[in-house]
Amino acid sequence: MVGLFINTLPLRVNVSGDAFLGDWLKQLRTQWLDMREHEHTPLIQIQKWSEVPAGQPLFESILMFENYELSRRLQAQGGKWGKRRFRLYEQTGYPLTLTVYSDSQLCLQIEFDRRRFEEATIERMVCHLKVLLQGMLSGPTQRLLDLEYLTQQERSELLVRWNSTRADYSRRATLHGSFEEQVKLSSGSIAVEAGDQKLTYSELNSRANRLAHHLLRRGIRPEDLVGICVDRSVDMVIAMLAVLKSGAAYVPLDPAFPKERLAQILDDAQVKVLLVQRHLVSVLPIVRTDVLYLSAPEIAYESAEAPCSTAQSSNLAYVIFTSGSTGRPKGVQIEHRAVMNFMESMSRKPGLSSEDTLLAVTTFSFDIAGLEVFLPLLKGARVVIADKEVAIDGRRLARLVESSGATVMQATPTTWRMLLEAGWAGRENIKLLCGGEAFPVELAKELIPRCSSLWNMYGPTETTIWSTIWRVRTAQGSIPIGQPIANTDVYILDRHLQPLPIGVPGELFIGGEGVARGYWRRPDLTAERFIANPFKPHNGERLYRTGDLCRWRADGSIECLGRNDQQVKIRGYRMELGDIETALATHPLVKQALATVQQTAVEKKLVAFITAKTDMSAAPGELRKHLIDRLPDYMVPSSFVTLDRMPLTPNGKIDRNALPTVSSANEDHAHAEWPTPADPMENMIASVLRRVLAIENIGSNSNFFDLGADSLSILRVAVKLEELLGREVVVIDLFRNPTVKSLAEYLRGKEGSGQQIRTKEQISAHRNSVRLRLQKRLMRVE
Repeated sequence: MVGLFINTLPLRVNVSGDAFLGDWLKQLRTQWLDMREHEHTPLIQIQKWSEVPAGQPLFESILMFENYELSRRLQAQGGKWGKRRFRLYEQTGYPLTLTVYSDSQLCLQIEFDRRRFEEATIERMVCHLKVLLQGMLSGPTQRLLDLEYLTQQERSELLVRWNSTRADYSRRATLHGSFEEQVKLSSGSIAVEAGDQKLTYSELNSRANRLAHHLLRRGIRPEDLVGICVDRSVDMVIAMLAVLKSGAAYVPLDPAFPKERLAQILDDAQVKVLLVQRHLVSVLPIVRTDVLYLSAPEIAYESAEAPCSTAQSSNLAYVIFTSGSTGRPKGVQIEHRAVMNFMESMSRKPGLSSEDTLLAVTTFSFDIAGLEVFLPLLKGARVVIADKEVAIDGRRLARLVESSGATVMQATPTTWRMLLEAGWAGRENIKLLCGGEAFPVELAKELIPRCSSLWNMYGPTETTIWSTIWRVRTAQGSIPIGQPIANTDVYILDRHLQPLPIGVPGELFIGGEGVARGYWRRPDLTAERFIANPFKPHNGERLYRTGDLCRWRADGSIECLGRNDQQVKIRGYRMELGDIETALATHPLVKQALATVQQTAVEKKLVAFITAKTDMSAAPGELRKHLIDRLPDYMVPSSFVTLDRMPLTPNGKIDRNALPTVSSANEDHAHAEWPTPADPMENMIASVLRRVLAIENIGSNSNFFDLGADSLSILRVAVKLEELLGREVVVIDLFRNPTVKSLAEYLRGKEGSGQQIRTKEQISAHRNSVRLRLQKRLMRVE
């Protein structure tokens, strides 16, 4: 007989972990019996009644129970039938079919689509079913969440073998103490370099000591917080070391942050002293704390000898404030021992030695800047600090990579993409670290032939910079975030805190030496996000719940799938969408605000949707200015879209999936009403903006950032203008002159002054040399 003679009933099964096994099975059987009267209803009709969209399968797995003993009954006929064995072969056409045969034993058979499932996955599934069924024999009064389905081998692999990361480290050491030990070994070597400034290890140590003595004179002690507001410079490193030497913990304050944001952080942190460069006083809010200028003459009269620090490895090293869902940033407290474990792990893998030069490009308030500063200084290496103007300009940054002789560089995918777009050909001996956001496969393909080794780094601020790493040798499929670093435990758990098998998504939890003390003055949030480790209940270890959805791969690496909340990362910066929505809602014309992330062909973009309180709505430029005064620039959306009302789900909640894409939304660009470009220079700039940003209505007063520009698109605009003008256009000049009119005036002024950095022919020759070097690198890799 050939054919499919079954009636299929789609069944929605609710699995509540608190339900008792016997009650749940009875309920399931009752539900199935109730549906039997509909077993002749066509599936296409059922789909029309359901909430499953047309074109999407109603279900992709099927369970069949054969409640008869086919082989035995046929053999019972006697004669030749009695000597034969019979087996039923069925094929349903679904990707996954589980058939259960009732005989003297319960037999399970799984058919699967090899295009959708690997054989190893199905083998694990069969083992899980076996463990489940055996566990059910213990009785009907068990709760469903107590039923085990992992084999002992799997459980050991997930909880023990893949977390075998124990390694010795200087558990009792402090960061500044370890630096002082390195000074004895490398006193005459260059420790830090920024622009024209260079300091040896001995010079850096002496200057940090003087500042530390002055802080002690002002009453600074362990566990105190000291704010640091400085540009990316040698002063930044001196200040960080000095605060640690005084026994206190530093709080980095980015001078690019708006005053309101800095005021929130300072109000929460209650720093005892605020270290600041004199030229940055204007960016600070009014503060009621002790302000110390780094150029204060009295510092020079302090002792150059190391102060007697009473700080221990259990004391705080720094507190970094990150975006908070309530609209106020939250401070993450990191202790010395956590940083020491991290640094020693990084020195081994990916690896760094005294022969290396690390080029630091990360903003001071981003926790990964700690690796860039301290890792080289603890190993006798050299750290070269790129100033902000260089760090945002791909071409200038590419030149600094070459001139500095950098052998290690850490950056976000956005910065690496910016370097590639600037024509960077790579270096044979450079080690690239990429982290802060998802690592696109296409970007990895471009970077692999441009370096000696490429590493994907992952970790939240709450577990000390990076927690997992992965060497990227090939770029196929998705790039994993890797495996845990030294003395770090990682678990992928369900909502009942039970481990999940290979391939099954769950939330990533991180434990070990890197776990933060908690959130500064936020015991409620600390208790919510930092929990007792259920797998090591006897030694007080804790886990941080990351909110990241991940799954194990068969090789023991981890794949990150996204978030289970409203936290996002763009260009490496972590932010809570609620933080942006709260700030937008304070605008007098905004009734409702919603922030979301939309993916373009090249990158992610932050988009804000608003509804107005009255018939008058705020223009995008006005909303942008409102946020610039309250949030860091990386949290200001690229686009603002005004809607008549927010789309809702049937149960009345905002439907984020129904929000229009920016390209299709009727976005109100106020610049459309502005004067059209007035002369050839303005027309040229407007034409380049139209091509790069794909926006038609561009006026003389159009602001690049109101049009949705970001650092990458600004680089593209600079490159296009450079080609048309025949001379270099520096990216920072576009940031300083962000309208068509102001940039045209600036460029005309440079033209009139005769300033011409490079000719069109020189630019073309440089690009040809870059292409030639890259071709040679590609040939060597192949």
